[in-house]
Amino acid sequence: MSQPQAPESHAAPEPETLLDWLTSESFALRQQAYAALVHPQFAVARIAEQVMALARSQNTQERQVAAVAMGTDPAFASTLGRMLGAGEHPVVRTAAAHALFRVQSCPNEALPGLAAMLLSLMEAERKIAEAALRAGPAERFEVIAELVRRTPAEKLTPEILAALATAAQANPGMEASLSQWLHQLASRSLPAEIRLAILAALARLSQGKQGLAELLLVAEKGDDSEQRKLAMALLGTLGEFATSCQPALARLLTQEKEATCEAALYRLITELRTPAEHLPLAFLLQRIQTSEAPPILAGACMALSLGGQSLARFAAILAARHAQAPEALRAPLAACYEKLAGRPLPV
Repeated sequence: MSQPQAPESHAAPEPETLLDWLTSESFALRQQAYAALVHPQFAVARIAEQVMALARSQNTQERQVAAVAMGTDPAFASTLGRMLGAGEHPVVRTAAAHALFRVQSCPNEALPGLAAMLLSLMEAERKIAEAALRAGPAERFEVIAELVRRTPAEKLTPEILAALATAAQANPGMEASLSQWLHQLASRSLPAEIRLAILAALARLSQGKQGLAELLLVAEKGDDSEQRKLAMALLGTLGEFATSCQPALARLLTQEKEATCEAALYRLITELRTPAEHLPLAFLLQRIQTSEAPPILAGACMALSLGGQSLARFAAILAARHAQAPEALRAPLAACYEKLAGRPLPV
């Protein structure tokens, strides 16, 4: 009996074809099936039984594929929640958490696993767990709080503190007591990264009324570049709660002497979606026209792109630099030109 053949196109296959691939003895076809399962146009619910079987497999890759595939349908949320246990392989846990984030569903079954991931040694696990928990029920506060109570202060992470602060906002009456506890925690002798994470949690909890000014001060005048970059990274996680910092950060950028901090400032300014009126336009254009350092030029292009077509008058400057720039610098210049001009850079 001949093996079913995979199509050369990247279109999602019919469910019957995919079932043939999944049960094929051909390793290549099974890999093709796994790729098809995560195709954004494939209706995973049509072969739900087979996807659930993959989720129960002893094979790590198959469980990971199942988790990714289930991230297109919230009906699988409970199954995904059960794939977050401490004994699960990290790649499966991360895939399941990401799937829950994609479907914006976080059932009670997922709470213990996601909360535990907030203390993971792997930053990627912590970040996706924190993001997935935002869609969780109000009960998530107590689950996270209990874990915090059992964890030594020096082992807390920015993600668990952020998740705790966000969850408290869904529990009326918790903000005041949590704020008091965070202030008490901040008064203790703790590693710098924990103290900065506490400031970020306070800012999140108070919508920027507490902690934000202190975090901005560290970003400006911290003890060293690593501490300053950490403060910048935490500011970037605050989103709308940190928009009041936009003018100060733009001024700081024009005065920055440390290249790695300058690159971090570009990322922060972009993450905060700084409007054109707060961008240091003359400084950004000078960097774009003269810098030979890829991180600096790319960062300046990224920041200038925030202005979109309102800054179309500067597109010619980008085109001129692109024509003279070495190959390593051309991609960000072309991308920025397209944002400003509203069309691709002529070649």
